Amino acid sequence: MVQVSPPQRGLGRSLHSVDEDGRDLVGAELQGVAMSLAGLGDGEAGLRLAGSVEAEKLRLGMESTMGFWEELLERYLGAARETVGPEAARRALDIGRAIPFDEAVALALGEREMELPTVRAGSPKT
Repeated sequence: MVQVSPPQRGLGRSLHSVDEDGRDLVGAELQGVAMSLAGLGDGEAGLRLAGSVEAEKLRLGMESTMGFWEELLERYLGAARETVGPEAARRALDIGRAIPFDEAVALALGEREMELPTVRAGSPKT
């Protein structure tokens, strides 16, 4: 049986300890941080991080075959999608998909802050 820690225990895990060849492992760590953020109530940040991992997995041609992990992702990120609503969830995932993977690692570690695009009514998106 898999033991799941409360969400706050996933924050601050050692993402720097995995070398560049272990992007699949780093991706799983980032998904863990994304679930932690969602579980702590920051669903949009969790979805942005999950979007970056999703884009990297697609780029590398990786597929998940761990059913329990997919269930955990759905539990936390699915709840985040419901909480923030479909439009905000889609926007967060789209923003995340555009974040380079290495930048997502820095964001997860708190080494960088997310700069979100500003959209004003009647102005072009920036």
